[in-house]
Amino acid sequence: MARSLPTKRAAQPKSLGLERSTKKRAVPKASSAKVDGELATSASAAARGSFSLESFEHWLDSQGVRLNRECVRLVSHTSTCGGLGLAVFAEKDIVPSDVLCRIPKAACLSIRTASCAKLIRKKRLGGGLGLVLAVMAERALGDQSKWSGYFASLPDREYLPIFWDDDLKKLLRGTEIEARVADDQALMAADYEQNIAPLLERLGALAPRCRLEDFCKAASLVASRAFGIDDYHGDAMVPVADIFNHKASVVELAPEYKVVGASSSDEEIEVPKGEENEDASSDEDASSDDGSRSFGEDSSDEESSEASTSDDSDHESLTEHERLSSHPASGPGRRMVTDPAAPLPSVLGRSEVNGLHLRLEIGIVDGEAIEEVDVVAASEVARDREVHNTYGELGNAELVAKYGFALVENPFTTVQLCKSTLLQRSKLLSQLRSQRRTFLKDHTDLLDQGEEPLCVLPHGHVNAGLWAVLLTLSAPQAEFQSWKGIEDALRAGSKGGAPKNQPTTCHEGCTAEHSHAHAAADDGAGEFGSIVLRDALPALEGSWSQSLAAILREAVQHRAGKYGATLEKDRAALAACEETFARKGGAAPLSERETAALAARRLRVDEQRILRECLEALGS
Repeated sequence: MARSLPTKRAAQPKSLGLERSTKKRAVPKASSAKVDGELATSASAAARGSFSLESFEHWLDSQGVRLNRECVRLVSHTSTCGGLGLAVFAEKDIVPSDVLCRIPKAACLSIRTASCAKLIRKKRLGGGLGLVLAVMAERALGDQSKWSGYFASLPDREYLPIFWDDDLKKLLRGTEIEARVADDQALMAADYEQNIAPLLERLGALAPRCRLEDFCKAASLVASRAFGIDDYHGDAMVPVADIFNHKASVVELAPEYKVVGASSSDEEIEVPKGEENEDASSDEDASSDDGSRSFGEDSSDEESSEASTSDDSDHESLTEHERLSSHPASGPGRRMVTDPAAPLPSVLGRSEVNGLHLRLEIGIVDGEAIEEVDVVAASEVARDREVHNTYGELGNAELVAKYGFALVENPFTTVQLCKSTLLQRSKLLSQLRSQRRTFLKDHTDLLDQGEEPLCVLPHGHVNAGLWAVLLTLSAPQAEFQSWKGIEDALRAGSKGGAPKNQPTTCHEGCTAEHSHAHAAADDGAGEFGSIVLRDALPALEGSWSQSLAAILREAVQHRAGKYGATLEKDRAALAACEETFARKGGAAPLSERETAALAARRLRVDEQRILRECLEALGS
């Protein structure tokens, strides 16, 4: 089946660091993470005794959220990882296209439905940053917020690395997110000071509950839960849809489906005609003493409903609302989200990870009505089994950074090699290295820091970009001098081998020329534009193969040295964490620190395992 990856999701505030991600997803994220068959959540309101599943379901009913109780049930219990977890289980044998839940968009918290929607529009805070403000303000309202019942089901914060103490951060040494954590903390503070602090006066009585600490907590919730529901609302917090727990899945949609991303947070939100010049009374409303006028029930109804009136400007605003809201994520009708007849998807030769297949189990689609979001089954789920979501094709570094957990042997984990280090350690004479670097810069964007990373993948694979760079750096001089472009390099690199009859797609960042060449010369190519080293190296002429292997071996060994501990030592430390995980699983939740340590240890082991597999494929 032709593979259809979703379009880019709405960008989050720069403080969350998500604009650096190249991964994409088609479905929303979840409130509690599924880790190898065990629920993994941060300490929540439920764990503090202020939550009951019955009251949460009552709140859902009051907001018009229709959970299909013939198909699914919500479950809450003490998890093995930080508090009381929520999950969704099948009440019957679920089949593809079963509608599991219908959620009115009015019940979703977005920059359009929030009590402070008018302030967000006036200050043009689009996308993720506006939603963080909305979540922070609604949480500050407490029981006065329309979403108080929803917030009661959430943790106070997601215990992400930005909240970890120094001892926990040391566990990230050498990993893909080591430098990112400090960057995110600094950018988060800058986001608050530049964009939110100037608005505190407008928040009135809510201001004392909208400090930097509150902003960071709200940002962690948005980073780990929000997803785009349509072009009008953008990113939103979607009750029930964010309960489905994660499993690794290939994001593979039926051909007629597409995913519509929300607008970027870096873009200013569109102000409907007639609202560009709000009168002074609007400012006074927003800064009322008790916050009730700006953030209470009445103002929420007035500001978020976008109700049509008899005047032309309001009519135009409603028309724009309808236009933007009518961009479905899945097309009309009750069609299949995935193709049930298609073979099980696989990643690098594996179709199952941690006892679970890699097929999507749910899809989030526009409902029959414009103002509704549906959760629809995408594959079969047996009765009494948990129904999973996938947050996207994310490796453990992204999972730890955004959700605070990691999977065992995640098939999407990659380890980047530093581009400058790879060039410096290529063992070529300086003048030849300079010549090869110039060639790569002239014919590709592979050496640009903002473009495709050069990655080592699981099971002795490397990505297409790294393979192209290695071919160029290691080619015999006579061979290299005959090349007119990267296309020639890839063709030459495939001589002597039998092409594999499977499609190959290059990662983002490859030039069109690179992509075309790689599709034409895919010897040794695995899935998703990867190269199987054990197949590809023998296809090269002897000295070329040896030179390439030597360059890659030295670069991988240099990268492995950054962890400060051997794989064996980290495996032993992880085993101790896993023992605690298993021992406490049925009786008491892990603490936040134990949760974080488990995630960090899994990340370290997963990355080092990938590097070890690469060295083994090279014959080291």
